[in-house]
Amino acid sequence: MDTEMNAVPGCAPSSGDPVEGVLRNADILRLLFSQLELPDLIRVGATCKHWYSVAESDEFWRTLDFQNRSIRQEELLGIVRRHPHILSLNIQGVHQTARSLLSLLVCLKSLRELSMGGGCLSEPELLQVHSNLSSLQQWTISQADLGRSSMTEVLLSHATLPRLVLRKCRGSRLVVRCNALRELVIESCSFLSLAFATPVLASLELRDCQKIADVGLRAALTRLTMLKSLDVSYSVPLSDDTLREVGLACVHLTSLRAAGCPGLTLNAMQGFPELRHLDLSGCDCIAPATAVPALERWTNLESLTLDHCGLLTHLTLSLPRLRNISLRHCRALATVDLQCLWLEHIDLGSDPHGADAAAPTGTAIAVVKPQVLKRVVLASNAMTKLVWRACPSLEQAILACPYLREAHFDSCDLLRDEVLRTLGDGTLPPALPARYVNLPLGGGCPRLRCLSLHNCSGLKKAQLVSASIERLSLANCAGLADLVLNCPSLQVLQLEECNDLLSIDLQAIGMNTLSLGTCPHLTSLALAAPVLRNLDLKGCGMLSALVLDCPSLEALDATFCGRLGRSALAWVVKSAPPLRTLVLSVCSHLDAAALEALGTLHTLRLLDLSYTEIQDLDLVFAACPGLETLKLSSCACLREDALNALLPPVESRHASSMETEDQSPEGPSQSKAAKRWHALTSLKELDVSYCSLSTSVLSNVLSRGFTLQVLAINGCTGATQELWDGLHAPGAPALSLQSLSAVGCKKLRSCWLGLQPASAADMDTQQRLLSANMYSPPASSDTAWTQVPVSVSGLQALRLGLSGVRSLALALPALTSLDVNNTAELRCLELRCPALLTAYVQACKVLPGQLLERAFCSCTMLETLDAQHSEVPASAPDRLHACCPHMRVFLHTPAPQAEPSGGAFCDSPETSD
Repeated sequence: MDTEMNAVPGCAPSSGDPVEGVLRNADILRLLFSQLELPDLIRVGATCKHWYSVAESDEFWRTLDFQNRSIRQEELLGIVRRHPHILSLNIQGVHQTARSLLSLLVCLKSLRELSMGGGCLSEPELLQVHSNLSSLQQWTISQADLGRSSMTEVLLSHATLPRLVLRKCRGSRLVVRCNALRELVIESCSFLSLAFATPVLASLELRDCQKIADVGLRAALTRLTMLKSLDVSYSVPLSDDTLREVGLACVHLTSLRAAGCPGLTLNAMQGFPELRHLDLSGCDCIAPATAVPALERWTNLESLTLDHCGLLTHLTLSLPRLRNISLRHCRALATVDLQCLWLEHIDLGSDPHGADAAAPTGTAIAVVKPQVLKRVVLASNAMTKLVWRACPSLEQAILACPYLREAHFDSCDLLRDEVLRTLGDGTLPPALPARYVNLPLGGGCPRLRCLSLHNCSGLKKAQLVSASIERLSLANCAGLADLVLNCPSLQVLQLEECNDLLSIDLQAIGMNTLSLGTCPHLTSLALAAPVLRNLDLKGCGMLSALVLDCPSLEALDATFCGRLGRSALAWVVKSAPPLRTLVLSVCSHLDAAALEALGTLHTLRLLDLSYTEIQDLDLVFAACPGLETLKLSSCACLREDALNALLPPVESRHASSMETEDQSPEGPSQSKAAKRWHALTSLKELDVSYCSLSTSVLSNVLSRGFTLQVLAINGCTGATQELWDGLHAPGAPALSLQSLSAVGCKKLRSCWLGLQPASAADMDTQQRLLSANMYSPPASSDTAWTQVPVSVSGLQALRLGLSGVRSLALALPALTSLDVNNTAELRCLELRCPALLTAYVQACKVLPGQLLERAFCSCTMLETLDAQHSEVPASAPDRLHACCPHMRVFLHTPAPQAEPSGGAFCDSPETSD
């Protein structure tokens, strides 16, 4: 192994330990040491010679930061001599004398960045930098007293230095003589005067230097004829005369930042022919009368910042190249009129760190809480996104932005209906001022795709015509009463919490799905949607006038639309839509005349008439021959013979029994229905829950509904144990039923499907169980069962929860789901269901645990069993897992431990034994 490791480049000899081999690998050590700080690097270098040699590599010593570290001059000099190729060195706060600094700098011929400061730096120490560091690219001096005294002139010179930074330095007069200097930063310094000998200086930042006089600053700045960027923010009370002289002298200046200069008014301003970026934030004396003429003169402006200008009451600008403008915190600003064809971003807000601050420049307008802003007129060919939030006083917004894609208004309480005219496609052109007449602007916003007007309570009668809008949101517009839209491309419409909306007229919208269920007071709806497929009117309880022209409509949900009548339903089918789903649940005005208006719906597959007062279904059968799902839940007025047309004619071998049945009052109508039996031959799902149907009607539906796959008879008082008799009749044909729900059937005492008591004694036992008082049950309910044919052998799901079932015996080979939750009277359970996967027997408290265990042990495919709050023997979990190898979930409530009988309250172990 030693031979192999020695053959690898960068590896030292090893004793054979692989860990040691890794720790001695130079490449791995360099990777680890590169993550260490300087003090840690020195510590690991003291570990061993090999680590020392790796730690001393020059790649770790390119940048050294000793700021405010306690290091002796001898240690620092030793490090510099060992690593003469250092590129960046920070010795701020490290005390140096002129001699020690000379010894240090003569070793650093390749140094590019130097940071120094702290204490007093005299001219001899500063001259060492000029004399020894010819390759220096950046020189930073921080928190230092320059000069031997406070009245000494300080000279900073360097022949090739391109960047000089002075921060929090103190001195009397500063002279900068650097022929190659291009960038100079003087920040928070207390110099009294400045002098520059920098012929190629292009950028000067003179921030927060309060002691420089205006006259001295004017003399220093006017000599910088090559200056392109100037920042004099918060420095001196800059006057208009100084700024005017600078503008005439610095003809190449493109960026000017004079924030926090309260004396500036821009009166009679001249110069700055190439100015592109201007920042006058916090200049409280700037007023429209003096500022607008000066700004209009600078036609090359691309960026303008006028934040915190308290006297700015209105602003009218026509700058052809302006791209960005910021007017944040202008507390008196009431009117903004911008004719700037290249404008991409405007900020009228008050919070630069708000939700829209992260939006990319050139893509958004951000407006946050300008309290007095009332009118905005904007014309731009470059604006693509607009966001205005919390403008409580905004009344009028006139926009001519032909390339605007998104517009968002939020909490603009006084915004009027006219704003939608400016956001349209030009059919209703905005009322632009006269000076906009000759501009190449299209009316409105013809390319607008997304529009949201949230919490704009000033909207009353909104009308929008736009061929491009795809998403429209008018959420929480509390005062909106009428809405008229002509938007062929509209895909999404949101009207949440528009509680006062009374009338909606949607002309030629391009939506596929429309939901108006959040408009509880809507009374009138006119809708023309050629491609609309789904219409949701759920909860529109006041809707009475409905005009639809939707030739592609497939689903209509009118739940709780209690005032819909014959005329409204006639409009639903007027355009002959391929309607497949129609939900008219809880429509109290629905009657036979209203259903007659539906005509014939050959394509209808689902009809929901739950909670209505419908009595006869003949019109339904005639109008919807292809119906597959019929829901009649809680139809209290439904007649007994209403379902007869669903049943096939009685087979000849049952004719004798049916002749007797025809003697009943229902007989003639049933025979008549049998003769014309062809209604709903495709019906697969029927829900008659909580209807007042007799046992004979339910039995006939269950035993003779050959096409039914799903049947719900929840809560039906006619559901008794006689319900199952027809399913065991000799020669009864097989049914297609797959799911049966009888939840809440309190009169249902037994459910025997595929099993019957084996003998007369067993039958007597079951009869005593079914007829006994629930508080005095029989002593035993053990019964022997025999399997018999049943016509619902294909049943897959059975729900009997909350019912009165006391005896449940099932032999259903296809059953996969069984639910008898809260069947409080269940005492007998027998299951022979080999395919059962899930079973729910919660709160069956009187069911003996041995019967529960025995019943489910025969269901070998069982995966989930929920027996919480039911009696479960202690041996049941182990036995069930053994008999049901696929069981994954078994939920049960542990039986409470028995209280100790007799003895002390807390016996010791010895006493218990």
